[in-house]
Amino acid sequence: MVLPALWPSLQSLVAGTEVVAEAQAAEMVAALHRKNHLVVEGAGAVPVSAAIISKRFRGRKVAAIISGGNIDEPVLSQILSGITSPIKPIL
Repeated sequence: MVLPALWPSLQSLVAGTEVVAEAQAAEMVAALHRKNHLVVEGAGAVPVSAAIISKRFRGRKVAAIISGGNIDEPVLSQILSGITSPIKPIL
């Protein structure tokens, strides 16, 4: 995610962008947990999801940085049980 005010500066540095739906990010959080035993927050799973989903990357070698284990346990539980709508945090 890029703040609108920062996009003009960033735009000159990137070759393109990909959009990943929240549900796709949640599916990747679950897949990375189940297949690789990783705990990754949604934003950390987006690069892998984009690399797999995007037609632009098919048949190419792609490096995707997986970052961020800052996911609340109840959110991870919901994602792993197939409930992808986010829970409201308790403050």
